[in-house]
Amino acid sequence: MLGDLESLDSVLKDNQPIEGIEHVQLAMPVGGEDMARDFYSGLLGIPEVQKPRELAERGDVWFESNEVKVHLGVDQSFDQRVRPILDFSCATCGNS
Repeated sequence: MLGDLESLDSVLKDNQPIEGIEHVQLAMPVGGEDMARDFYSGLLGIPEVQKPRELAERGDVWFESNEVKVHLGVDQSFDQRVRPILDFSCATCGNS
């Protein structure tokens, strides 16, 4: 695992862009689907995709493009104080 961290550190130091995220699973509160759609599809432009039928009734929502796959799962005990920390630049959304 240390080798992976060293590789990531080298990429970041050389200012090489991250080209994609194969898959990340994030938690969201019950009823958070519309807010997730507004953010991931509306702001970031990642299309929503239909989940497999056997998973559709759980209320999760998935967003996928060729470069990024983000799956949000409903967590009954979701705590908004616990968040993944992401730092990024976005020329079109005023964060650079």
